[in-house]
Amino acid sequence: VGHVWPVWHGFRGGKGAATLLGTLAVLAPWLLLPLVLVWAWVLVMSGYVGLATMSASIAAPIAVALTRLPHDQPVFIYCALLSLYIIYSHRSNISRMRAGTEHRNDRLMLFRKKRD
Repeated sequence: VGHVWPVWHGFRGGKGAATLLGTLAVLAPWLLLPLVLVWAWVLVMSGYVGLATMSASIAAPIAVALTRLPHDQPVFIYCALLSLYIIYSHRSNISRMRAGTEHRNDRLMLFRKKRD
């Protein structure tokens, strides 16, 4: 909460992705590589950093559910709640993507169609 809405910066901060990665590095370090791979794949395919971040956050509870339940139920709950939180913090990105005005990093898109 403090990263997304910091008191010292007029309640304007980041979107929570770096905080999620930092906490997962401590709580579930095995989860970092799959999330980074999902993030990179979506970024290369779409060019949208926000979409890649939301996709990786959605992949976190899915990866825990497929590999670690019922043993890591607290990690699953944490990842599920943080995934919802990250999607909520990206709601302006979602609106811009739907409107077609979100910045797309074309240089990172390896599989895009070439322009004539």
